[in-house]
Order: sequence, then C-alpha cells, then structure tokens
Amino acid sequence: MTGTQETADPSVGWVLASDWTKIKGRNVEVYDHGELIDQGTVESVAPDGNLLWLGFHGNTPRRIVERLRETCVRILPD
Repeated sequence: MTGTQETADPSVGWVLASDWTKIKGRNVEVYDHGELIDQGTVESVAPDGNLLWLGFHGNTPRRIVERLRETCVRILPD
C-alpha cells in the first residue's frame, strides 16, 4: 500500500489507511487476512508507521498492532 489513503468503497463510508502515520485519533477497524480482529481509537503511532496503539473502552486499555502484509486498517467515518 502506498500513498496517504486509498478510497476502498465510498458507499460503505470507510477508507483504507495506507499511511498509518496519519491516523492518530481516528476510529478504525483492524483486519487480519480479511477478518475483523479489532476496532478502537488510534492513540499513538510509531514514527515509521509500523506500529500503532489502539485504545479501547472497557477492561483492556489498549493494544499494539503491528503492520504486517496481511494486516489492514480501515478508517471509520467520524
């Protein structure tokens, strides 16, 4: 994935995040091999964009998501 963002499908209201360094503060869904595995708010992103910290509401405060070939992040509408 290259560029800043690629529109995946405007009719569903989400955008595929191709540059993770620009998604701090956004509500996202995380997919692994096409399967939804998490969703939350991006609290922080590593300077190189290869890690993000995903915040949740509830018992688990946050988790780290590593950028791997099979991982994609969809930015949800605000």
